[in-house]
Amino acid sequence: MLASDLNVYSRTELAKLSGLSSPRVHRWLTGYQYKNCKGEARNSAPLIRRASDCADLSASFADLIEVLLVRSFLKHGVSMPTLRKAAAVAKQLFKSPHPFSLKKFETDGKTVFAQLAADSSVRRPVVDLAQGQHAFGAVVRPYFKQLDYEDDIVARWWPLGRQHRVVVDPRRSFGQPIDAGTGVPTRVLYQAVLAGQSIETVADWFEVPISAVREAVQFEEQHLRG
Repeated sequence: MLASDLNVYSRTELAKLSGLSSPRVHRWLTGYQYKNCKGEARNSAPLIRRASDCADLSASFADLIEVLLVRSFLKHGVSMPTLRKAAAVAKQLFKSPHPFSLKKFETDGKTVFAQLAADSSVRRPVVDLAQGQHAFGAVVRPYFKQLDYEDDIVARWWPLGRQHRVVVDPRRSFGQPIDAGTGVPTRVLYQAVLAGQSIETVADWFEVPISAVREAVQFEEQHLRG
């Protein structure tokens, strides 16, 4: 099993990293029940198929990457029904249960939305995405700039960008956010600052650069705000 497929995140941790609410993450991963206009009970399938079918609500790094890209599309106005269709098309097109985690999606994902745009019922943002590489890239380019690939599969996520020090790597510290250069968890550095220590003192304690502490604080505060 790949490191990216190991279940290492609780629902709460996945919510924090993605900036989403815990109930929303739960619905995306497990599905939910609702009543239609006639009052009949219906089931909505999970939007993201977890890498493992274990009974608990833990999730993998691959699941996290899928959540992040779905969030990106939703922020740009792509509807949830359309995303469900896109996920189904992408799984078939790329022969993968986690198509948004593949490098191929970075370049070929436009094909997914082009197929959906042939349906006149889809919303305008999907048509826009299908009409040009620029439109598609404008939505997902910031997201893909944060990712490193190995063998065409996402291997690392740089939530502040590759030019910064914070990294999420499923092979290091069980996928928890860390300072890339030293391996110290961002949470540890942040909590030391939160306890009243200066950034300089914390850097000295943990033998990390001052920039490592500053960026750990930046990352933790961003994600605590959601």
